[in-house]
Amino acid sequence: QHYHAHAAALMIDKKVRGPMVCLTWDGTGYGDDGTSWGGETLLADFNGYKRLCTLEGIPLLGGDRAVVDPKRVVAAIELRLGREPSMVRGEDANLYSRMVGKSVTASSMGRVLDAVSCILGICCKRTYEGEPAIKLERWLEMGSPSIRFDLTFGRVDGVERALTLPMFEQLLDTRIGSDAERADAAASFVRTLVSGLAENACAHARDQGLGQVGLSGGVSFSGPITAWVKETVEREGLEFVAHERISN
Repeated sequence: QHYHAHAAALMIDKKVRGPMVCLTWDGTGYGDDGTSWGGETLLADFNGYKRLCTLEGIPLLGGDRAVVDPKRVVAAIELRLGREPSMVRGEDANLYSRMVGKSVTASSMGRVLDAVSCILGICCKRTYEGEPAIKLERWLEMGSPSIRFDLTFGRVDGVERALTLPMFEQLLDTRIGSDAERADAAASFVRTLVSGLAENACAHARDQGLGQVGLSGGVSFSGPITAWVKETVEREGLEFVAHERISN
């Protein structure tokens, strides 16, 4: 299983023998419940895994087409919030409204970062893998997390989930008038989300009597995101585990 492999690779890399709580974040990969994953908190050892927490699912309008078109991800979020799509008009908007309830959902950190990048006008068209999130990284580095976003958790279909839709609603309503405001909004949103998920992972680790929290997957290539997770885990008094020799 895709995300178990991420966690196991990290355990091999850092010679972790026992179970470990691992944040496995990337674009999309097949999950064992028939949906796309990508924002998972797993309790894993080499024999198996348990899904402890995940992200609220976002419909992928058109399946893989949403992976290369962040405007579809934004439209799905807006429709889930009861809003009219702001980046498409006419027949496309009508089509998306019909598709949203029938589309596979993705609990994907990569798709969240794509949506943030597109909403803030940083990148709304992907021409190479990871482009919207990669272009977002510079704004995360520039920004100050000065805007308060509230992250809450709930249980959806029996699984603990970080509820991102209320955060997106606030982001869509945030007035952006300058590059500094754009950078601050990006840093505030993403830091709130990743730090909140890291705190949640630390709580699960303590519940299991474990002293480590790991981070693996493509999103861990982001310098600011990795730094924020590390800062949170160490503030919580646990050891942060990241890749050194084996690919994420």
